[in-house]
Amino acid sequence: MKWIFVFVTFISIVICNSCGEASQKKAADSSLTATDTPKPVASAHTSMNSLDWAGVYRGKLPCADCEGVALELVLRNDLTFSSTSKYVGKAAPDLNEKGTFAWDSTGNKITLHPEQGSPVQYKVGENKVIQLDAAGNEFSGAVADKFVLLKSADAKAAALLHGNAELKETYWKLSELRGKPLPATKSYRREIHLILKDKDSLVTGFAGCNNLSGKYILNEGNRIRFSGVASTLMTCLNQSTEDEFKKVLREADNFSIKGDTLSLNKARMTPLARFTAVYLR
Repeated sequence: MKWIFVFVTFISIVICNSCGEASQKKAADSSLTATDTPKPVASAHTSMNSLDWAGVYRGKLPCADCEGVALELVLRNDLTFSSTSKYVGKAAPDLNEKGTFAWDSTGNKITLHPEQGSPVQYKVGENKVIQLDAAGNEFSGAVADKFVLLKSADAKAAALLHGNAELKETYWKLSELRGKPLPATKSYRREIHLILKDKDSLVTGFAGCNNLSGKYILNEGNRIRFSGVASTLMTCLNQSTEDEFKKVLREADNFSIKGDTLSLNKARMTPLARFTAVYLR
């Protein structure tokens, strides 16, 4: 019996030592894990998270066969963009593009992905973006500064970025009359247009041959009425467009604005006329 007691005692001691070693190893492992786990690193400051980058950027890019390309680029917080390219000194239509853009891993560059066409990269800086070459690098040499677009803060920029153009104090160029587009003109000074003045509810403009002026009245629900519209008495060879335009002003009873487009309507019929906001600068 004595040897059995000794054997049981020995086994108990071995088991207890093993438990102690296991506990010490577990504690050591826990200490090692806590010590060696890297602490979270604070996010670096990047253009994406440090700058107020959403906005409208403008510049004049180099052009091989014209004076330059006047580019207007709109970057929005929802990661969509739109742009308009005007070829200066060249008889070519404006190029309008839209699509999405994405930031790169550094948070300092974006890539535009237009619905049609090839991607374009930009470096985003304080109140500017810089167009990059196909390899994602900045242009160098004498032309480097010609690829810089500067951020704008005028009325047009606000309208493009945040919503619709203002009805009042905006130069509204007639673009469509009775469902038919008007041909483009070279100078805004002879375009058919309206300006609704805030002061005294005056309306002024050009009807195609004669200057015009009158009054307008606004009511709830985008209701509008033009009254007392008169024009100068110059006689032109073709006044059909002018006569139709003045007739539209007499008929219109409501309006709608979507982005840079103003529509004059009668009831819920097809718009009588459409205008495009022109921001003179």
